[in-house]
Parts: sequence; structure tokens; C-alpha cells
Amino acid sequence: MASKIAVSAGHNPKAQGAEFQGVTEYAVTTKYMNSLAKYLGAAAVIIPTGPLTQKISAINKSGASIALEVHFNAGGTVGKATGTETLYCPGSKRGAALAEKVNNAIVSAVPGIKNRGIKEAWYQMDRPGVVDYKGDVDGDEKVDAFVGNTKPVSLIIEPFFIWELEAMENYREAICKAIADVLLAA
Repeated sequence: MASKIAVSAGHNPKAQGAEFQGVTEYAVTTKYMNSLAKYLGAAAVIIPTGPLTQKISAINKSGASIALEVHFNAGGTVGKATGTETLYCPGSKRGAALAEKVNNAIVSAVPGIKNRGIKEAWYQMDRPGVVDYKGDVDGDEKVDAFVGNTKPVSLIIEPFFIWELEAMENYREAICKAIADVLLAA
């Protein structure tokens, strides 16, 4: 069982991430971070907001055995791109196993949500050996800094797309409780 679990809100007040109809990703990730902390109870270590390097440093000093950062997808076409996915450090078997459990918990908490699955967390999702966008150069890929530079096993959850917020807001507590149950049992 995890004794300490670091929870971080994606982005920060100066770099608020995706925006849809006046709502920023940072505002929503903060709500999710607080709900997760409530369900994690004494195991929760809330990571202060700020630049990513500061958050990673705080996580590494926290003594946590698991770190999780909340984000919301923004790519794709509004109304067509939907669903949940969980990202883990490339090559981490423990990360992949935990990501699978967390992702399945989110899917179970939200009836009918599209399961986009688990994915290795490459910076800007630029995967090795795959042409991900026009002009993609193989060999320039980098592991996402959050999962790559934290000492504990680390996940990034993307419970849904930012434009799904209105439809998904009623599921926030169920999603956070389901995730917390998995993390506490890990």
C-alpha cells in the first residue's frame, strides 16, 4: 500500500493550459486535485502550484511512492475527440500496470465514457518510430518531464477533454474516489 501519494494540478496560474468557453484547464485540475486529496486522506501530499521543475522537485523531496498529475485533453475536434486516457513513463512496467488500473477505474466511474487507454508519456506525444505529425523527425523524441524526472512511479491522468467539462462535472467525485481507491491499494 502506498503511504504517501503526491497529487499535482496540471499547469499553474501563469500557464493555465487549455481553455474552453472561458474555463481554463488549471482551474479544473485544481478542483480535481482537491477532490483526490480528500479521498486520499492522510496519504495525500498536495504539491504546490508553480513551474513544472518546482513541482518535480517538491515531489522528489516528499517521500511519496506514487505521483499523479491531473490534466485534461484539448487536441482534436471539439465534439468528436472524447474520452479518458492515462499516461505513464515509457518503459516503466510498474507505471503501465498502475496506469491500467487507474484508467479502468475512471472508465468504471463514468458510464459510456470512451476508453482511450494507457499510453507512454512522450513530450508532445512525439513517439519514437512513428510519424506523429507532418515534419516529424524520428530520433528527437523526449520523455515527458513529469513522468521522466520524478522519483516515484508517476502518472498523468486525462479524465476527459476540456470541452466535455459540462457533461462530466457530475462525475468528478466518482472519478476521484475511484482513482484514490486504486492508488491507496497500490
